Amino acid sequence: MKPEDLGPIRTLLRDLNFNLSKAFQSDYSLYGITLLQGRLLTTVELNGELTMGELADLLNMTPGNVSTLCKRLEKQGYLKRMRTTEDARIVHVTLTEQGKNTMEQINCALKKRFDSVSPSYQTEDLAIIEEGLRRLNQILAAVAAQNSKEENHD
Repeated sequence: MKPEDLGPIRTLLRDLNFNLSKAFQSDYSLYGITLLQGRLLTTVELNGELTMGELADLLNMTPGNVSTLCKRLEKQGYLKRMRTTEDARIVHVTLTEQGKNTMEQINCALKKRFDSVSPSYQTEDLAIIEEGLRRLNQILAAVAAQNSKEENHD
């Protein structure tokens, strides 16, 4: 891949990130949830109970930042944090009933919104988009792995 090939891809990724934020934020804000908090809740929803460390790894964030987000979400009633009896340093996070219900409502609202615009797109178009995103994800994972190797050699 030539360096000049990256320009349009970087622009599209920036635009995609912007539009994803706009598409999701309105539903999250109804519940007093930021986009980042929504990402965290979605990660817990999809993975079930996680330790703070596991959650930090999945979100590619520092444990301290994840802890701060979790404390806020716990105060709002969306998350429950539990220390293990074996090691009080290990904290597990799970959705509360309120958190599960809220995520279900957000997911329904998002599905309605996407369904309202997606009939204009053919199933084949969506399959092509999905395959393109899979390939992009593979490329980015390879770049990230290369970065990790280079960092470990320094």
